[in-house]
Order: sequence, then C-alpha cells, then structure tokens
Amino acid sequence: MAAAVPKTLILYSCPGDQDRIRLDKEHRALDELLRKHDLPGHTLRRLHATTVSDFTSALRDETYEIVHFSGHGSPEGICLEDDLHGQSVFIDADRVSRIIQAALPDLRLALFASCYSASAIPVLINAAPFLITMQGTADDEAAIQFISNFYDDLFRHGAFERAFNTAMCSVEFRGKADRIKPILSRRAKQRKGAVIQASVGARRDSIFVDLTEAEPDIAALNIPKDDFLSLLTRKIRLHEWIFRYPRENALLSIGPYFGFFSWTNADDIVTCTRLMQLKSNVDEATCNAWTKLIVTYNDRRCEKHRAAQDPGSPENTATIARALERLHKNVKSYLDDPQLGEPLRKAARTQFAVSFTNALSNVESAEEDLRESDFPSAAIKFEVALSAIHDLINALAAVLTEQPAP
Repeated sequence: MAAAVPKTLILYSCPGDQDRIRLDKEHRALDELLRKHDLPGHTLRRLHATTVSDFTSALRDETYEIVHFSGHGSPEGICLEDDLHGQSVFIDADRVSRIIQAALPDLRLALFASCYSASAIPVLINAAPFLITMQGTADDEAAIQFISNFYDDLFRHGAFERAFNTAMCSVEFRGKADRIKPILSRRAKQRKGAVIQASVGARRDSIFVDLTEAEPDIAALNIPKDDFLSLLTRKIRLHEWIFRYPRENALLSIGPYFGFFSWTNADDIVTCTRLMQLKSNVDEATCNAWTKLIVTYNDRRCEKHRAAQDPGSPENTATIARALERLHKNVKSYLDDPQLGEPLRKAARTQFAVSFTNALSNVESAEEDLRESDFPSAAIKFEVALSAIHDLINALAAVLTEQPAP
C-alpha cells in the first residue's frame, strides 16, 4: 500500500551570475517519479527562478509538510534571484529559518539541497523537526540521484528516516558517496533532558519522548527504570497511530501504569508530564472498563476526517458518517452494558451522567445534521461528544489513580 504523500513545495534558484546547476534534470527526474507512482502533478509544487518575493509568498499560499530548496548556497545561507534582473541575492540562514517558521509552524521537513547548508544546521533546525542539509559541496548528478531516490522511497513508505537511508545507500552503491554528503538532523536530538528515542518500525519515523518532568515518578515506580522504558517503547511501537494527531494531556496505559502525554507534532517531541498507578482499592472490573474507555477514546480521536484541513467539508461526508456510527455504538455500549457502564458510574457517578448524556445528545444531533447536509455542524458536534468523554476519563483518573509514592 502506498503511503500518504506529503504536500511539498520545491523552490529552485540558479541566478544568472552564478554557475549553472542542472535543476531542469532534477525537475524531469521528479516528473518521472510522479508518473511512476501515479501521482497528480500538484503533489509537488515547483517554482523556478525563485525570487525573495516568491520565497516568502509561496510559503504562505498553502500549507506544506515539506519545503525543499535546490540551488546555490554558502555556509551562511542560500542564493535567490532579485526581482528585476535575475541576479543573485544572498539570504542568510537565520532569516530563512525565521521566514519558514512564521509561515509554516507545522512543517515536518526542510530540505536544503545547496552547498555548505550543513554549516547552518544550528539555525536551520529551528525550521522543522526533520532537516536535510549538504556538508560541503554537492555534485549535480549525485544530488539528483539522492533526491530521486529519497522521494521514490518517501512516496512508497512515508517515512523520512527510511527514505534518507535508502537514498544514501543508492548514492553509495553507485560510487558517488564522495560527491555528496547529505546529513539528516532531528530537532528532538537537540533537546536537553531525559529524552528517549522509540523506534516504531521501518515504515514510520522514530518518536522522541521527553521524560524530564516524569523522572520523579519513574524513580518511584516499583520496577527498574529499564523495565519501565521497555514497556513505554513497546507501547509507542504498537500504538504509533495515536501520535499522528496533536494531543494535550493524552492518557495512555503503559503496562500497569498510566502516563499523561502532550505533543503538538510527534515528529518533533512528545512530552510525558507525569505517571500514575492504580489505587490499591480499584477492582478489576473498574480497571477493565476504564482502560477500554481510554482505548475507545483514542480510537475515535484518530478518525480519518479529523486529519483533513476542513473536517466539515462535504467531501468528508462518508468518513464523518462512519465516525459518528462508531462513536454512537461506543456511547450506547457504556450506557446499555452493565459490565462496562456500572463500574464507571459507581466511580464517578455525576461525571458519568453528564459526560454520556452530553455525548449521546451530540452524536444523535450530529447524525441529524448529516442527514440535512449540515456537515460543519456534524463535525463540530462530533468534537463536543469526544470532549465529553475526555472529561469523564480525566475525572476517573483523579478517582482511580495516584502518583507513585517515593
């Protein structure tokens, strides 16, 4: 199965007063890849002879996951063209980084296929969680080889780390490793504190988790730290789909423990703020029902329509309908099945009533909106229903868990 293809902006620049770079060959190579993978041309938006005005306006025109620059560079920045005569204009790396950050705060990858760009890693890394730069000079032919293989693998599998490694292997296999030296950097690695790296398989990029705030809780657990970290990395590997959408204070079960996690972009860093454990008086039925509720909530949080730029758009009708059907079934199961509902009702009676009444009312109203083609309202009410369930999960966390005692 092909991976979801990141929306990409490619900026080419070869001012008339600089040595010629075969950007036309790179363009054709990417055209071949689009045909090979049966992708529409707008998958990659490409601008040639990029001026400073083009650079700033293109970044703001649309939302992109990847920004790629191919052209001349130096240890201090990149060369664009002036607006009148096509002559070179030097833009320092700090300015480039700040422009990208302001225009695309959720950018995933910045790729600079320009000579000496690796010298600016400390500045450019602020632009995106993933950064690819070139150490020293870069040969045209080797650069095209690297870029073609990088996008070829990315279109297949969707993981930046895998695509980078595949492209590097191709360059080395063809005997061109001495003609180009790309470097992949992760912003998360620059972070100070107790940061761990969790591998989630060949088709997904690894996830970095900052445990600094939770270190006192980890130290108080009744198992060795290495054993807990093994549980945590396994949890992340098995449930990496949870991290595809931004979350604040997400509650995840980790073996016999529960952790609170927040992240804006899991490509960057996931922060664990605290760990909890079940109180000794919590029975198995209550624990089972609550854990299932957490899993249910996380599943519904990852419904496909929620990742769309406009969740309430008519084109998402089918996915919203399926999401509402699943959420309605989930809510009814807790209201109608005593094994699921009763333990939680006893643990947090008032919040249980408020949350599930609210959730059911909003789901039923959203389904009515959907029948009347009021898609934005249906999407909003889905969110309100989810929020009501989240309130119950938090209320149960306060009643059923406690922080590990030192």
